[in-house]
Amino acid sequence: MCLRFPGQTQSHEALGRLHTRTRQFGVAGVSLRVSPSNLCVGSGKRRKMLRARQNRYHPILPFCFFTIRVSSVTLKTFILRKKGVIPHPKTLGEHLRNRRLVLQLRQEDVARQFGTLREVYERWERDEREPVISEWPGILRFLGYYPVPANTQANLVLKARRCQGVDQKTLAKAVGVIHQRLRRWEYGDELPVTSAICRLEELARLPGLTHSVLSG
Repeated sequence: MCLRFPGQTQSHEALGRLHTRTRQFGVAGVSLRVSPSNLCVGSGKRRKMLRARQNRYHPILPFCFFTIRVSSVTLKTFILRKKGVIPHPKTLGEHLRNRRLVLQLRQEDVARQFGTLREVYERWERDEREPVISEWPGILRFLGYYPVPANTQANLVLKARRCQGVDQKTLAKAVGVIHQRLRRWEYGDELPVTSAICRLEELARLPGLTHSVLSG
């Protein structure tokens, strides 16, 4: 993408400051090109000097054009950062805020999708309140991904419960174990067997528990 602006500047140093300022905004891959116009100020000897130095470096350029060349991906990233999108979100609130800003929604709009109050959703974004387990399926559908890495078997159990939006007893029934054992798996006090891990991974990919899953 190429943005060409006619403008007025005093020197190459001013354009250098413009380029530096653009870099400070976080736009990478920007190329700045200066093209002096054919306009000449003054008359007589001064006019001839400006025409002679038209394609050479001159410390003072009364008029010029500057062109900013940037890729569409870089420009989109720059716009999102200006809106307040966090580059590397870590908490659930940061993930929710990024997704809302990308979709250009208000907190009221997202809270209406979740069927909750705006004040409640605002506390989610601020990481002041953890959503209850039944609200997690809607959050995952809104995000489109699971925001917490399930790198341990205990986190896998929690991910399965959040994806299904159920308590430990309901998930234990779906896995085929007692809920006390499932609780020990989630707390990391005991490791699940291989067959249980496969079942948990299957439940972690499903959007919600169905009657067939509960009966199985």
